[in-house]
Amino acid sequence: MIHYLRISVLAISFIVFSGFLNATPTPENNKSDIPREKNTHVDDKKIYFDIGDIYDSIRRSGKLRIGISRFYPPLNNTRKENGVLVHYGAEIKMGESLADFLGVKPEFIPLDVPDYIPAITNRKVDVVIGGFSRNLERGKTIWFSQPYLSITPGALADSRIIPQTRFGEEFEEEPFRTIWDLNRLADLNFAVKKGSAYESLIREKFPRHTVILYNANEEGLQLLMSNKAHVFVHDSLFLKYIYDTTPEWKSRYFFLQGGAYREELSVGLPMGDLILKQSVDFWIQEILRTEKLEEWMRDE
Repeated sequence: MIHYLRISVLAISFIVFSGFLNATPTPENNKSDIPREKNTHVDDKKIYFDIGDIYDSIRRSGKLRIGISRFYPPLNNTRKENGVLVHYGAEIKMGESLADFLGVKPEFIPLDVPDYIPAITNRKVDVVIGGFSRNLERGKTIWFSQPYLSITPGALADSRIIPQTRFGEEFEEEPFRTIWDLNRLADLNFAVKKGSAYESLIREKFPRHTVILYNANEEGLQLLMSNKAHVFVHDSLFLKYIYDTTPEWKSRYFFLQGGAYREELSVGLPMGDLILKQSVDFWIQEILRTEKLEEWMRDE
């Protein structure tokens, strides 16, 4: 009697377990039956995307929408071809390479710096490759890839505001070597790109001086050349390019770098999609390991 009872219990257990297996969703063609929640809003500043959502949408559309700077040589420059403005430079080649790695075509969308984050969170672009430096404040809203380039802040300063020093056994006055040395002067106007990492930096480090904001790099340079600003602030990579390719500026302006202070340029990414982030991080490791980025920058 006990023997038959054990058999019955085992049979019932097997039937229940089999029913559980049949009720459990199984992967079919790498897809799950569990519905996925899109664009989860956590608060007013953060928009999370599900793992694989952005990556899948890129693959389905067949294109990678890349936000780029409007003008940022040597990483992104412009020229006219058959009357059409064309972007070229190291970051453009980066975008083409990333799209090829993901198996899609690139689509470049020029943006102003203040529009970088809204373009990502509002899905106007998939990624941003546009001289985008990462910091804690920006990292509250979007993700950043591993850095692909490390730079310092820099400045072009009107030579007329810099005291001339005499060289002898001792300096008559300590020379100006970095942008931070400008704090020794009074009543300076700094031209700084609106929404850039340098806007908050200059306001913090030069609280006694005036900050004039500009949207496009050309506007900032015009402020300097028209004597409306004493100092034009940007990163040293961009400024060195401008300084070296405009010989007459060497007599009009001083080129000052940022000393030990450094910024890291990274790819801006939607928050939450780990598949896309891991893919971009791996791609960056490879273009650095194979020195492709160095090659693209040398070409320009």
